[in-house]
Amino acid sequence: MSRRNTIQAQLKGRIFSATFTKKDGTTRRAYGQIVQDDRLEALPDMITFVDFTVGGIRRMDLSNGPWQIKSGKTLLEGRICDCGKPAVTDYSYTGPYGHAVNRCIDCGQDAEYAACS
Repeated sequence: MSRRNTIQAQLKGRIFSATFTKKDGTTRRAYGQIVQDDRLEALPDMITFVDFTVGGIRRMDLSNGPWQIKSGKTLLEGRICDCGKPAVTDYSYTGPYGHAVNRCIDCGQDAEYAACS
């Protein structure tokens, strides 16, 4: 499963806010909803979404640099597990220091320490 498909499965059509890095290195904020775009099957890091701030279809490339997508209590960040899946902040589990941890979507291990195959 590609990174895009994994993120779509996590958000399940919910509205999100995002911060991502554009090709020129600048940071952009977005607010919208992910839509399916069959033309991007060869680009697993490209996400198509309806941007409510400008009222149009936009794309974000997650391979350009740091990114963060938030929807409710779900927080997807540019942290990547060893298995290649993005990390999700899990508020139901707290780490040894009492804060929420970033868990891998695929293997469920802490993303900072994951060693899944």
